[in-house]
Amino acid sequence: MYNYIKGEITELSANTITVEAGGIGYEINATADLLGGVKQGETAAIYVYLQVREDSHTLFGFSDADERALFLQLLGVSGVGAKSALAMLGIGAETLRTAILKEDVNAISAAKGVSRKTAEKVILELRGKLPPAANSEADDAVFGLVNLGLGRSEALSIIKSIETTGKTAEQIISLALRARHK
Repeated sequence: MYNYIKGEITELSANTITVEAGGIGYEINATADLLGGVKQGETAAIYVYLQVREDSHTLFGFSDADERALFLQLLGVSGVGAKSALAMLGIGAETLRTAILKEDVNAISAAKGVSRKTAEKVILELRGKLPPAANSEADDAVFGLVNLGLGRSEALSIIKSIETTGKTAEQIISLALRARHK
């Protein structure tokens, strides 16, 4: 199995990136966190998972080893394939981990193509197998803002722009919503 591919990001699309390493361009299906964290022309190390099937070899890319580990745990859930797991990671690895631990079916089923039944199955099979979330107040605020309808990247951007030290998640959410409407 490949651990990571390090090279120049030569192409970015809505769902994939191409990394050139050793003269070969690797097309990688990427998570939202990875797509948001790289720029065309820069050199990056992309953590990958190679899915081998009879008719194809497909690379999936992640921003870090923890995100890949969560992807592999999702693949262990019966009925969850690589595309569904990638879609669930679209809400963010920490947000997904928190949703599983808090048994929030709505947050998980908000991912494109993920049914309520699949979300319930993921919670049932993984809730006792995941390490506790970081559970900082800012992480809880991001989770809350996403549940209120903001995109994860927008929520993160707003929270980074305000002072969160010593504040509860509720206070951070309130400040973030006020900052958003300015």
